[in-house]
Amino acid sequence: MGIFSLVELQPCEIYSWHLTGHDGVSFFFDVKNGEDGLRLVVTRSYPSGRRDRITVPQADVGAFVRELLEAVSAMAGTSEPTPQHPPSRMEAIKSFHSNAYSAWIPEEDAKLLIERAKGHGIAHLAREHKRQPSAIKSRLKKLGDPGSQLPAVRPPLRVNSLPNEREKAT
Repeated sequence: MGIFSLVELQPCEIYSWHLTGHDGVSFFFDVKNGEDGLRLVVTRSYPSGRRDRITVPQADVGAFVRELLEAVSAMAGTSEPTPQHPPSRMEAIKSFHSNAYSAWIPEEDAKLLIERAKGHGIAHLAREHKRQPSAIKSRLKKLGDPGSQLPAVRPPLRVNSLPNEREKAT
């Protein structure tokens, strides 16, 4: 063995959500970034320890979601005809994040900053606000969130406790 050793790189997890069904079966929904790009990984884990996994590359997520929703509609007996055109990128994103690309309102900004001050992470905030994690990061940056990893577009409003030059002269 030489000076160098081979290190296996683990995929970077971007998003993770866990759901436990009524029968004790758990479902894990993860978005991972690896050598082959982004992918959606859905894992079903049984109490016995058995696991089933579906991996969907980013390019196929729109079609996968469309067909999954079609199957769920059929289960509910409310099947609607499948659209003849593939969903646009925006439609695919809105299927996961219903508020994506919608204008931010002052009440939502306030709620976002309060939740962030309470220590909630980006993934939690994205779920709560039904927006993409990148939109949450961008909005926090614009609002001047001190916990944001990105610099603010404009400096946060600060109250100056020292008198200015005009006040000193009077």
